[in-house]
Amino acid sequence: MTRNLYQGLLQFKSDTAKRVLQPELATSWSVSPNGLSYTLHLRHGVVFHDGTPFTSAAIAPDFARRAAVAGGPAYMVSDVASVQNS
Repeated sequence: MTRNLYQGLLQFKSDTAKRVLQPELATSWSVSPNGLSYTLHLRHGVVFHDGTPFTSAAIAPDFARRAAVAGGPAYMVSDVASVQNS
């Protein structure tokens, strides 16, 4: 049901045996040499159902909420130390 209600930043490509990431709401991404920082470039022009623009400022509270649950989907963001605008 989640996939029918929400669109993610990235998703695994479904037509391959290998786990390959492909863009969804993030159009591209890069990883720092030490593997600790990820930079995701967000799709422009996306809005939420109420017209609020989709930005990194909108993502930060969602990550914090998921981590605070400490169960269910929290594992997806448990290693995220911060979300920053650039």
